[in-house]
Amino acid sequence: MVAPVPAVGGGTVHRVGARYGVSVFPHADGVAGRFGDRLGARERGAVLDILALLHRTPPPQPTPRVRLALPGRAALESALAGLRDPWHGGPYAGRARELTREHAGVLRRRLDEFDRRAGALEGAGGARVVTHGEPHRGNLLRQGAGYALVDWDTVGLALPERDLWLVATGPEDLDRYQDAAGRRPDPEALALHGLRWRLADVAAFLGDFRSPHAATPDSALAWRSLAGTVRALAETG
Repeated sequence: MVAPVPAVGGGTVHRVGARYGVSVFPHADGVAGRFGDRLGARERGAVLDILALLHRTPPPQPTPRVRLALPGRAALESALAGLRDPWHGGPYAGRARELTREHAGVLRRRLDEFDRRAGALEGAGGARVVTHGEPHRGNLLRQGAGYALVDWDTVGLALPERDLWLVATGPEDLDRYQDAAGRRPDPEALALHGLRWRLADVAAFLGDFRSPHAATPDSALAWRSLAGTVRALAETG
């Protein structure tokens, strides 16, 4: 793991105003992965071992707790409620509105599903562990035969499935994690966190496209990501 360097006072984040913070990470040699690339079986095994070690580690103080509430939910609900009016944020606003209108029923059903799943898991309790939050290929640094996990901006106490849904693809992966961590992942928690990730992405993209934006490579990528995520929610829902 490539963790942030503690400051003299012990903290790892220095606040810069109300919205920003700065962390310092050591340089580490290796080959960076790319977000969206699939993990091979060997890579999945290495990451699962890293996560099992992380999840067994006593949490340092203070470690924030990650709530199951959906990030950006207000933006998604506002978009669904505002489909009768034109959207004027920029070049992708109209396309985003039409995509949302076409799949409004799906998005509402998936929100309801999220609420049911989250309510059941909140009621069931379950031990919270230190989680990375985004252990995808883009946050892996290949170093020889091994891997290091980088980018700890979303670390927090949560159910271990917050990490595992991004890595495990089948029973063999779950067996490996169980052997290393001593805990069997919960399929319901895996499904919830996958749904939470996708709905949060949709909420963030819609918030951006309903706000002032320009035609840039970033906005084009965001549009493709939004369209792909919405369609994936429709196919799996």
